[in-house]
Amino acid sequence: MQAIQLVPLSPVQLETLAFTPSPASFTAMPSTCVPAGAQFTLAAVDRSLPVLGGTLHTRISGATVNGLLIAGLDYPSGTLVPTGCGCTIELTMSMVTLFIPNNGGTGDWLLPIVTNPALFNIALDMQVFLFDSSLSCGSLPPGTNRGRAVIGG
Repeated sequence: MQAIQLVPLSPVQLETLAFTPSPASFTAMPSTCVPAGAQFTLAAVDRSLPVLGGTLHTRISGATVNGLLIAGLDYPSGTLVPTGCGCTIELTMSMVTLFIPNNGGTGDWLLPIVTNPALFNIALDMQVFLFDSSLSCGSLPPGTNRGRAVIGG
């Protein structure tokens, strides 16, 4: 815990405020595979962080224009499952699986964080899959990217 001492401009009263830095963070994880010549990425938008009562705004970019974007959210498993074409899946997709609208190769994923203190400092892994039958792996996900969100207050 850190303390800040405020110095008033008039001789009224001094206050000491204490605060604990928030663990809120979003970290891009190493890509498990990216289509040849693509820059497929998953990143937090404009310093967006997963905080209680807030919304984490992430953006998928570099997808093919006609590609289907499917996103998954789960607790970190630590196990990478090969899917072919050099891609791996780390998520069981048991928590959340959803489609992300693809707007010219870019998709936005907004994740509301409920105000529940039990979620504080919980890590969630996010993974986005790009499906495009015109790419070399057909129906297999020829592109996937991951990130880890740690919820703060």
